[in-house]
Amino acid sequence: MENMAIVRKNEIVQIPVSMIKPNPYQSRYFFDRKTVENLAKSIKQFGVLQPICVRHLGKYSYELVFGERRLKACKEIGMFYIPCIIVDIGDKDCAVISIIENIHRKNTDFFETAEAIESIIKYHGYTVYEAAEFLGEKESFIINKLKLVKLKYECRRIIKDSNLSEEFALIFTKIKDENLLKIIIDAVLKFNLSIKKTKSLVEFLIKRTYMGIKTDKEDIEMMITKFIKLNMEQKIKFYINDIKIFTNSIYQIVETMNESGMKTECRFDENDNSIEVNIKINKHNDLKS
Repeated sequence: MENMAIVRKNEIVQIPVSMIKPNPYQSRYFFDRKTVENLAKSIKQFGVLQPICVRHLGKYSYELVFGERRLKACKEIGMFYIPCIIVDIGDKDCAVISIIENIHRKNTDFFETAEAIESIIKYHGYTVYEAAEFLGEKESFIINKLKLVKLKYECRRIIKDSNLSEEFALIFTKIKDENLLKIIIDAVLKFNLSIKKTKSLVEFLIKRTYMGIKTDKEDIEMMITKFIKLNMEQKIKFYINDIKIFTNSIYQIVETMNESGMKTECRFDENDNSIEVNIKINKHNDLKS
């Protein structure tokens, strides 16, 4: 089996699951358990419809290039052999192929992608420009991913578990203090802050930190409460101002219509939930030329 596998590179061959080592450059560190279980049921019923890709390491030893979900599912149901395509590639190409395969999956975690991109730059000699070219992405995409790996693992876990987007995570990279960041994330979740509000909150706290204001837990929570209250007051103020602008505009239109000879009346009825605008225009008007 081993000799046949070596000779038949780039062809589909059956290789024992126990001979295949995981890909050290694999960016998908976390797999949805339910997804793997469903795939395992499908494989048990229909078999492996798409071969995985491996490379030959030595006697009775192969390394996964991509297809980790299928490999995990096969292990789950105790399959002895799995269909494989053996490719002749080095470490660098193996890392990049693995990353490309995972980046283009819709459910790939952005932290996993960031760690994998960091790996090919840090350990395989790619520049940011070369990585962007190879992956078919803009340099800003690579730069932002490299920012994400600066976040501590615990903070990444909280962000992932809370289903916060990559945009939130990038804002959080501006905070160097892990304890402060955890408090900020708690506030974002507690008050359901938008990306815009979160960015403002981070800038608000950074500014006060640079001013030498104490940053123990109680002081930070007080500052966050102050920020939320200030924003709510501004929101109410903006709402009131918007209503005033709206009503004034209507009054000006009515006044213009009356000046032109089109007799018009306007009445505003306001309750706790709404403002009702009633405009009455006389059909018989003495229009001014």
